[in-house]
Amino acid sequence: MTLRNVVRFVTSHYRIESSEQVQTYTNNHIAYQRTQGDHDGFLGFASKDDSILKIANGYAKEIFDNVDEESLDSVCEFINCINGLYATQLSHDNVNVDMLPPGYNADNFTLTADELIVLPLYTCNMRIDLLISINGNVDIV
Repeated sequence: MTLRNVVRFVTSHYRIESSEQVQTYTNNHIAYQRTQGDHDGFLGFASKDDSILKIANGYAKEIFDNVDEESLDSVCEFINCINGLYATQLSHDNVNVDMLPPGYNADNFTLTADELIVLPLYTCNMRIDLLISINGNVDIV
């Protein structure tokens, strides 16, 4: 569902590479949202440089020059849209999840998780990591 929404709202010009399962993940910028209920979830986008602006610019249909509160809030809105569609689909199958408020970090951070999937997504030769965890604890330090 996330990749379909990347095409729908951000860009159809991207490629993905093989995912990796990790328990520790460090990067510079992140926007994310947690869900809780029958299944707890974590969905985020992260980047080392200003690559995350590709998501912000594409979704907001405006140009952000810096990774800051405003641009990361745009990425959070995109994630909220994805999770809203996902929660709606789950509700049709009698699976209940609630979305928690999105969050972001514009500085260096480390995630620790029981199980975190990192899916590299490239657009314009810029890497943005899609981060996914289902039913695992994810902490941000």
